[in-house]
Amino acid sequence: MTTVYYFNGRGRAECIRVMLTYFGVKFTDTRYEMGKFTEEDKSRTTFGQLPHFEDADVKVSQTMAIELYLATKHHIVGKNPVETAQIHSIVLSTNDVFQAYFTSRATEESKLKFRTEMAPRYIKVWEKLLKENGGKHLWGNTLTWADFAIFNAIDYVFYLKEGSIMDNFPACVAFHKEFLQLPQLTAYFAARSTTTPF
Repeated sequence: MTTVYYFNGRGRAECIRVMLTYFGVKFTDTRYEMGKFTEEDKSRTTFGQLPHFEDADVKVSQTMAIELYLATKHHIVGKNPVETAQIHSIVLSTNDVFQAYFTSRATEESKLKFRTEMAPRYIKVWEKLLKENGGKHLWGNTLTWADFAIFNAIDYVFYLKEGSIMDNFPACVAFHKEFLQLPQLTAYFAARSTTTPF
């Protein structure tokens, strides 16, 4: 049975869940409450941390490794090394945004810098790529891993009630809205919790 192990939140596992749902993979969504991830639980993962993923073929930890596995398995990571590198570059930009957000929470000054400098630095590139690709995709004219990653990043910005960051990026907002309406995902989005802490 395909299983995703993570805490009871969206965080670093949500893009994995969305990808699995889109591709029609039935999976067990194992969620740990904070403080309930035991040493025994840790011993079942690669590095003693979450997220962790298992299916009939692999047991693997680390968000990007899991997403890469799924993207490769479902053929949305490019047809050659050049395409793969370009798509992966876009995906990895989301890590920079997430890292900047979580390190910015210490002071009001750093929060403001995140909202006005750090996040827009990356989002304006996503905006440019979307416009170059007709507003539908981040890379090329077909669905790729980059689309899932950027949707998830934008979605998380809204979830954190930081949506004002997106005010100057209408293509990103429209892309997010359309992604929410994908028929493969509407039921999942409608059912997921809006009160998890992260």
